[in-house]
Amino acid sequence: MTKRKKFRNVVKEEPQSPSRRKFLLLGGAVAAGAGLAALLRRSGIKPSAEPASVPERTAAVFKPDNSRIRLVFQFENHGTREHGVSIEPLLKKYRPQVVCRELAAKSETNARHFEDIFYSRKIDDPYYGAFQDVLRRNGKPRVFSLERFSDRESKEINEKFKVLLQQPTSFRLFMVGKSSEAISEFRQYLEGVAELQHRRNSEVNRVMSKLHAELVSRFPELSKEKKLTVLVRYGTAHAHILNHALGAGFGEVVGKMPEPALAVRKLHPHDVFSIRREWNLPRDESDGEIARLLLTNALTGIALHHGVEFEDAIWFSAESVKHITLGQFKQLSALTSQHIASGKKEMQAIRAALATHNIIYPLSKEEVHEFLRQKRIPLTPE
Repeated sequence: MTKRKKFRNVVKEEPQSPSRRKFLLLGGAVAAGAGLAALLRRSGIKPSAEPASVPERTAAVFKPDNSRIRLVFQFENHGTREHGVSIEPLLKKYRPQVVCRELAAKSETNARHFEDIFYSRKIDDPYYGAFQDVLRRNGKPRVFSLERFSDRESKEINEKFKVLLQQPTSFRLFMVGKSSEAISEFRQYLEGVAELQHRRNSEVNRVMSKLHAELVSRFPELSKEKKLTVLVRYGTAHAHILNHALGAGFGEVVGKMPEPALAVRKLHPHDVFSIRREWNLPRDESDGEIARLLLTNALTGIALHHGVEFEDAIWFSAESVKHITLGQFKQLSALTSQHIASGKKEMQAIRAALATHNIIYPLSKEEVHEFLRQKRIPLTPE
């Protein structure tokens, strides 16, 4: 009797692009968490009507087996058209039957709806529109979500995040001299986001553990395929899911964890806080570090407002405040409040206060670019 040949369970690394890698960065608005909120709002097409309920699942006629799957990972930013088309080389190389895209905190009911209409609706968002176009011209692989919460769980997660965003902004508290309250609130926000991100990653891991069964249940015609190639496209902040995949019995796992030190320097502050926990990296959760992340968040937001590329904005803000101590943070908060009380406009007040510690509160894109050039940090090509 002929034995069925199985994939070897190996890990392959994709060669790194010579261009400077862009990582997923969720947000960057001055109000903490605006980026993740945008992802929650924009990660799919808004349905024109309530999606149908999830149908009953039928038993598979064979034993599901993850060893039939070659799983290919790409961890990348998803904010611009360029990020959307960056998946094309992998589509051409591996020709996957299924592509798993990031669809944040959706219920299975909504996930199925978005999967069903993915190719039939025009998507106006630059990233997702380009992503759709690339998949369409590369064989229109099936689209599948790795986040398939129950309706109750999805509603709970989204409502919790809305509550986080409804709190007064931490930077506003900083500007009126309430530095301790600002740190406390921003810490609470970071803790909340880390919890929600952990829940999302856990859901992805749950689905991956039985991915072959999930795919055959969703797309019964795949039961005829002896081997499947599945391409997973997620943001850098979720890269730890690759480690789980290595122990989930897949025939082959292709991908590479981003370099932690580089990832931390290029992610949004709330993602930096989260991945230090998820990736078991050295953690600094002191008040001083929370204060630096708060200022990084604020400066990133104003730089983005002036049209600075996200990666450049993160480098600018992180480099600007990396040496600020907790005591200096409190001094800056008090000084900003004094300037406002003296009649200065808020922007003038914060700019004057930060300047006392050689921190630029930018008024233009050019100011950010000049700062990066002086620091010999290469700018993102336009």
